[in-house]
Amino acid sequence: MTPRVGWVPFVDDRRVASVRLRSIRPIEYLRRAGVNAQAFRGDGQYDVVVFQKAYSPGDLALARSLRARGVRIILDACDNHLYNPSAIPALEERAQRLREMMRLAGIVTVATTALADFFDHPRVVVVDDALEIPAPVTGVATRLATSVAARRRQILWFGAAGSYDLPFGMRDLGRALRDHPDVLPCNSRLVVCSNARDVFEREVAATGVVASYRTWRRRTFSFVARRADVALLPISVNPYTVGKTSNRIATALLHGLPVVTDRLPSYAPFDPYVIYGTYREGLEAYLADRELARMHVAGGSVVARELYAPERITWQWRRAIIDALGTRSSC
Repeated sequence: MTPRVGWVPFVDDRRVASVRLRSIRPIEYLRRAGVNAQAFRGDGQYDVVVFQKAYSPGDLALARSLRARGVRIILDACDNHLYNPSAIPALEERAQRLREMMRLAGIVTVATTALADFFDHPRVVVVDDALEIPAPVTGVATRLATSVAARRRQILWFGAAGSYDLPFGMRDLGRALRDHPDVLPCNSRLVVCSNARDVFEREVAATGVVASYRTWRRRTFSFVARRADVALLPISVNPYTVGKTSNRIATALLHGLPVVTDRLPSYAPFDPYVIYGTYREGLEAYLADRELARMHVAGGSVVARELYAPERITWQWRRAIIDALGTRSSC
């Protein structure tokens, strides 16, 4: 019999990227493959329940109740919420709840191999993000060709602003701008697409660069991305970021944007198609050499579509569900 699988996201808000990529999309993929997957409902009967970054006190109580009834628990993690360098009490409390959920879970699914190293659990498996893949883009050469003196070239940074002053998100962009005041090529401007204007004012506008802010919205992001010329995605390497996925690189490339960034373990498949570390030089190279930009976008897009293919993500989730069930069933 096909098992029934329920998903409990940490917040009921499809505007949150991880909710879409690790709850909503996986449910859609699995249902298309014939698996009885759905958002968790309290009146339902389940064989497996996936707690997607969900370990509030209420989530823990639900997991204990489900486990007592024989339901198999999967904890899905895409962030290192065990990392708390400043000993912030709220983060320590969250980390303790995460450890308790790990004890209740039969399997922990994580977004990357590097992230797996932080989870002390006997069964940790990697399941990639179910990336939202846009329609193919082929106009990078034309877009760059029109970037003449009459129009400032647009350098796009996009992503979550970050929280608790942890070293990631827009703080990485602010660091790059402060460390490299001349990072933007002549006749260019920075466009930041994110979820916190106050962080933009503090981390970006305060540096004095020519920059504008766009509120991230799922329905309009593609329009913002396709008006840009190149993506600048600086990221510091630390215990929080080292386990991040390559979904931002993939998203940029799939929108026709060449990428200048820093190296993370998950970025390795894209090594031939991005420029690492040298921000100003990388931006100038892509803006000046349209053929280089075109080749990197084309090659990187192929990698992205392979890594984030729905069939591959479906197989990974099915494997995790079967592992959670043991010999009880298959799907």
